[in-house]
Amino acid sequence: MSDVLDLGLMPAQWFPDIELETLTVDGDAINITGVGEWALQGDLVLFEGQGTLRLQLEEPPRIEIQDGEQWVDLPVKYLEHVTAVAYLQYDRSSRAVAVHARAGDKAARVKLSGVLQSVTWTPT
Repeated sequence: MSDVLDLGLMPAQWFPDIELETLTVDGDAINITGVGEWALQGDLVLFEGQGTLRLQLEEPPRIEIQDGEQWVDLPVKYLEHVTAVAYLQYDRSSRAVAVHARAGDKAARVKLSGVLQSVTWTPT
């Protein structure tokens, strides 16, 4: 059974304490699968254990990798190299969300972004 997060509770910055299994894109959604805790400021645990946090967007996310001072488009197939989710950023007024992640041996900075419609947690 899935839990839906009220977007009013979505923090401006969210630092999950998870061991990432996969970060995938499924059409208009970003799926973050792993085990650990999704807590607000370490005090209020919203989701815990093994499962998938699904960020449903208005359209497919933009996927980028940092190259020096700029961000450049990254093909979705390279998400298999993502090793960790560093944090999520959310702007309530525009509903813009960004997932900041690290990839590869050199921990390259990867960003997935879009306009958020809903957040769902599905334990596995």
